Amino acid sequence: MTNHAGIAVRDTAIAVLSRTASGLLLKNFDEVASWRPPTSDAVSFGAEPRQ
Repeated sequence: MTNHAGIAVRDTAIAVLSRTASGLLLKNFDEVASWRPPTSDAVSFGAEPRQ
């Protein structure tokens, strides 16, 4: 892009979206980030161990 006004609009749009939408994206990532592998207690409840 060589148009200065177009570049300014693009930069402003990216700045606004990064501030507003980043919270939504991170909120959806919480479930993935908080996952932990099964513990050995899972075996005692009838789950079969992985091999």
